[in-house]
Amino acid sequence: MHRLEEALREPSNATGLVLSQSKLKEAPPEIARLKALKGLDLSENELTTLPESFSELSELELLDLRSNRLTNIPPVLARMPGLRRLYLSDNQLSSIQHLPPGLEELYLSQNELKELAALPTNLRLLHLADNKLEASDELARLIRLEELNVSNNRLQSLPAGFSRLDRLQTLIAKNNRLTELGFEPTSNHRLFLVQLEGNPIPLPLQARLKKQQPRAEWRFSSEPPEEGEP
Repeated sequence: MHRLEEALREPSNATGLVLSQSKLKEAPPEIARLKALKGLDLSENELTTLPESFSELSELELLDLRSNRLTNIPPVLARMPGLRRLYLSDNQLSSIQHLPPGLEELYLSQNELKELAALPTNLRLLHLADNKLEASDELARLIRLEELNVSNNRLQSLPAGFSRLDRLQTLIAKNNRLTELGFEPTSNHRLFLVQLEGNPIPLPLQARLKKQQPRAEWRFSSEPPEEGEP
């Protein structure tokens, strides 16, 4: 990974750039000259948007915007179809828009999201912990999803459509308001870890879920008694 001055000396060789913790209020427009750039780290700055010239970064696959001051997703991201991994955690986002359709990994934890919309359907990994979500029906559209983290939200149930997510392997939904799972996990054959600690799920339901999908490791705040125990 390069620093900016070094990268600009040989822009055709610069594939990675780190500008984290640089007290940036605006992203340097010169970055758009780095046409070979594949990874860009702008985390822990004071950015509120990105320049339109970033649409010229056609090779960019990873963009890290964690811990900035974004209240909206920068519109230019919708014109960056090569992006595969996008880090937006620890900002002030209250809505989702302008996401590139080819995204495979999206990190949106520690924001102000209350609802979900227009998520790219190619997502394999999605982190939404520490938001204010009360509904999650949009997530059932993500048929390629392998890992989902929705911990520390306000969810009372998960969508019945989750039964169709046959690639789902890891589901982390700790510290919500779940009294039921919301879907039958019998068809989620790849599911191997479900973390539900901090939810008021009754003990009989815990036992039933384990029987429905015995291949998965189920984690609850309190374990149901083994069969035969008082």
